[in-house]
Amino acid sequence: MIDDSSPRDRVVEMTERLLREAGISAGMRVLDWETVEREGATTAMGLELSGALESAGLELTGIRAEAIVHTATRRHTTASIVRAMLPRMVAQGVASEASVDIDTLDARLAEELRRTHSAHVSDLVFSAWARKPS
Repeated sequence: MIDDSSPRDRVVEMTERLLREAGISAGMRVLDWETVEREGATTAMGLELSGALESAGLELTGIRAEAIVHTATRRHTTASIVRAMLPRMVAQGVASEASVDIDTLDARLAEELRRTHSAHVSDLVFSAWARKPS
């Protein structure tokens, strides 16, 4: 069978399948990180932070990670982040404006969490403390 769909159609189909299978909350995070990776940035810097500081000759004195948790009634700014990143997602071929449907995204995220009676961990935020060795 010959695939005569356009690259844009394939992106829309891939994005819609991801959101359907992984769920909107998880799917949006995948799209965010896929965009960042395609732009050449690391998506594991939090996990690499202690090593980077030590490689720079610093003495690590503390490190911690905190999870950002969303519920149906207590949400982070996922839709705002996706809105800001949407042009980059489109430019990197990760999603299309139609497949994300940014104007309804926040309501759909809330509904998914309400319907599944669940919480969603979107990110781990890392902090580290280091000093120059004596």
